[in-house]
Amino acid sequence: MCEKNPIFSVIDSTRMTKSYKMVLLLSLLREGDLVQEVPLKHVLRFFRKTYAQYPFSLDIAESTNKDLCRWTDARLRGFIIRNPIMHILDTPERVFFLEDEVFGIDPYYYVKLDAETRAVDFKCHILRRLEYYFWMKYRIRFAGNEE
Repeated sequence: MCEKNPIFSVIDSTRMTKSYKMVLLLSLLREGDLVQEVPLKHVLRFFRKTYAQYPFSLDIAESTNKDLCRWTDARLRGFIIRNPIMHILDTPERVFFLEDEVFGIDPYYYVKLDAETRAVDFKCHILRRLEYYFWMKYRIRFAGNEE
């Protein structure tokens, strides 16, 4: 069951014109757990892997970002910082942070998550958003539980 927390409120209410913010947040899930922070290099690898796959590839198919998976690290890093990181940081709660090439969840909010259910709850909120997004934008069913 998905529990309410300021982190989940940000996920549930953030504006989505593309799937970039949700993919950024999914990069915080590692080895079955929700980690507090990840290096930007990990986020870059995660973006390349994710956007090389359907249905995420739809979000870059007809845009200036269609070659995103082949961009240099510097170009992709700049893109990810401008969008989605700066957009997800622009919330009154300041739930997420970017510091010294590391993206993550503010420690104040991270420790409030139940250690036993945090990964499931976090993923639940993101997958719900992605299911809605892919249905509304492309009229396709998103099967995000196939990882």
